[in-house]
Amino acid sequence: MAVEPIIRLTRPDVLKVLENVKFVVHTIVPEQYRFWKSNKRGVCPHPIAVSNGPTGSILALDYNIETGLSRLLTIRLHQPADVSVVRDGLRDARDLCFIDGIAFVCERGKSAIPFVEFEGKVRICTKSLKRRAELLSHLKALSLPTDGTVPVLCQRLNEHLGAISKSIDSAEHVQIHPNRLSKPSAICAASNDLLFCSDDESQYIYQVTMTFDGVTIHGNAMKYTAYPSSIVNLFSITVLDQCAFFLGASSQGWAIQMRT
Repeated sequence: MAVEPIIRLTRPDVLKVLENVKFVVHTIVPEQYRFWKSNKRGVCPHPIAVSNGPTGSILALDYNIETGLSRLLTIRLHQPADVSVVRDGLRDARDLCFIDGIAFVCERGKSAIPFVEFEGKVRICTKSLKRRAELLSHLKALSLPTDGTVPVLCQRLNEHLGAISKSIDSAEHVQIHPNRLSKPSAICAASNDLLFCSDDESQYIYQVTMTFDGVTIHGNAMKYTAYPSSIVNLFSITVLDQCAFFLGASSQGWAIQMRT
């Protein structure tokens, strides 16, 4: 299962030695499967959406039909797969996407798009900033003054981030404006700073341009296109070769639409 032995065995110097060896005898001991709470059967009973995730894993939404709550899971690509709960209690969450180390989820029950960062690219942790160059980089990105000693720069950055934190209700949600998404249903990432998200309430698909302020993510939501007349709900969006494909439910059944 490990990659390291394969890399070692295929090194040029090893292959060169093996060229002059007629045969090799080696006893292979198979890895025994060990089952834990995180990889036993039934740990992910009702997955409804899946996406690529951090290196070596995929992401999935596990939906509880009885409660209407979803769990965001990471599934490590192993045999057997190892499942971890990243976020629990998501209300009627049905779709997700992953881009640049950040997972985005459509949470219909809260009219929100919560996100989970896996690589620390959203929130600035000032405690980990020890060098002056690091502080100056963040201050310049936030258009803040860059004069003063390291303690002064650190205090300035802390005060700025603290003021932002006090001005928002939930830093774990994308701050959507000016259009509010009442029932976000499907989402996909077109680039590191651009999302497409559908809203079943307004029957529109929105283009969400993202900016980062060191505390949370702000999303400028602009109408991209209206739902086709036959579509009632959208379940999935994907972008391929500058074309957006939508999977939704119509009065006649399932339908796939395309927009360029």
